[in-house]
Amino acid sequence: MTIKVTGCSGRYWTEYSYLNGPSNDGRTVTYKGDRSYSVLLSAPCRTGTYRLILKIIGDGFDSYDEQSKYIRC
Repeated sequence: MTIKVTGCSGRYWTEYSYLNGPSNDGRTVTYKGDRSYSVLLSAPCRTGTYRLILKIIGDGFDSYDEQSKYIRC
């Protein structure tokens, strides 16, 4: 997933990223200001459905995105 956060100069916001499925991964990171970046999560491959969830929470705003995919290993 790729995300771009704008209009946040001088403000803090937190990214919550989760990969849920037969294998899991996740991270929580806090940033300050505008930022454009890609989120890359990885876990050992096991056949099944994986959900990638990305949440952005800041002072007075939030965003949410979710994608699912079946992967055969």
